[in-house]
Amino acid sequence: MNDRELEAKLQRAVAASTPDVWEQIRARCAAAENKPQPADEAGAVVSFSAARKRRQPWARALACVAALVLVIGGFGMFRQYQAQHAVDSVIALDVNPSVELQINAEERVLHAVARNADAEGILDGMDLSGATLDVAVNALIGSMLKNGYISELANSILVSVESGDQARSTALQERLAAEIDSILQSFSVEGAVISQTVTSDESLAALASENQISAGKASLINTIIAQNSLYSFTELAKLSINELTLLVESQQETLTEVVSTGTASDKAYIGREAALALALEHSGLTEADILYQEIEMDFDDGQMVYEVEFFAGEMKYEYEIAAGDGAILKMDTEAEERPIGQDTAADGNMDSPGSAAMRGEYITANEARAIALLHAGIDEADAWEMEVDFDVDDGVALYEVEWYSGRMEYDYEIDALNGEILQYDAEVED
Repeated sequence: MNDRELEAKLQRAVAASTPDVWEQIRARCAAAENKPQPADEAGAVVSFSAARKRRQPWARALACVAALVLVIGGFGMFRQYQAQHAVDSVIALDVNPSVELQINAEERVLHAVARNADAEGILDGMDLSGATLDVAVNALIGSMLKNGYISELANSILVSVESGDQARSTALQERLAAEIDSILQSFSVEGAVISQTVTSDESLAALASENQISAGKASLINTIIAQNSLYSFTELAKLSINELTLLVESQQETLTEVVSTGTASDKAYIGREAALALALEHSGLTEADILYQEIEMDFDDGQMVYEVEFFAGEMKYEYEIAAGDGAILKMDTEAEERPIGQDTAADGNMDSPGSAAMRGEYITANEARAIALLHAGIDEADAWEMEVDFDVDDGVALYEVEWYSGRMEYDYEIDALNGEILQYDAEVED
């Protein structure tokens, strides 16, 4: 019989027996007061000494008190046993190894569970049972650093807290995120720590088990898919936390109920500038030939890629380049009607939107986003499903900025050349 079964049996026994024991004690005390005196063979009542008669009430009282102490003590022992052996919270640490720590109310580790093969390697020969939560977290982060799962090339870690007490979950989330960041800094690693609280259910547990990840990572993936339905759960489950974080950062998504500190490392990849250079070399163009350019990191067909898009003349170019080795995986060109004023440098019109782009004078997508949010009086933390797209309308290069906040939907058009708000709209979303 394991600890959990023993605990459940003890709890049932105490719950069933305690009321009866209490009533029994009271009955015994009452009966003792009215108990008839013993008689001899002739039926005469046997007389006890005065001293013994004086002792009997004390004896009966002491017996009652002793019985009550036993009951109360037994209940106290059960509560103590429960505090030491019952799972109070589950802490999941995900990098690529997925480890779950089941802790009691005293923040002692009851079980350390490996959710995938990498985690089994991390826990190999490490017995964390009975260790404090802080000690266990330090040991696990140290092992992940030692085994190369956390480094300058991949510096992201996800901390997920699940507890029946939301206030306790939030406090643990904040404390552990700060502690892990401090640990990484002590090893000279600028980490990206993502933290969240989780409420697990049967559906989430099934997804986690099927994909050999923690419920915390499963919850994060669900949040990402809610923002971008083009992804599949099975595909994203194969990615490390660093890769997932890069996807979110590249597409400028704001994940609700997820707290992030630091920036995910992309040092394991060729980089955006190299991806653009490869696309230009393949197309036979130079940076002086192109107008607007956009580069995003994405995930496709099992690998991280850069999606590169630019315009040249009346053509639009789209490339998909492997982020790891720079291989050109896909490319596409299509004719685009050349808007008025979208001239190249060769035309000699240096005041056109096109020439401004070549001189790097367009405001950035982040600047356009900030302008729109400031005008609307909305904090970025309160905006969700935000999208920023570049477009050319009637010869004017602009950013289309859209997002939701509360029950409102916001739409802005920002001049890409000077940041002027060309048009905006805010309406209640049904």
